[in-house]
Amino acid sequence: MFEDLKKIGVGVVVRDAQGLFIAAYSYIEEIGSDAEVLDVARGLEFAAIVCLFDVTVEGDSVNVIR
Repeated sequence: MFEDLKKIGVGVVVRDAQGLFIAAYSYIEEIGSDAEVLDVARGLEFAAIVCLFDVTVEGDSVNVIR
């Protein structure tokens, strides 16, 4: 987290059913109350772009993953 800049770093890793690496990307995001929800949506959009349609979402925010 870059508190002085009010930004966070976000990373997404895509793995197959056996846990093998497929793709990854990262970016810097403004800190906000809905940032984590938007990050999950971006991850799902990325999965669709690389033609992955049977996905499992994991994360560390209980409120978002619930």
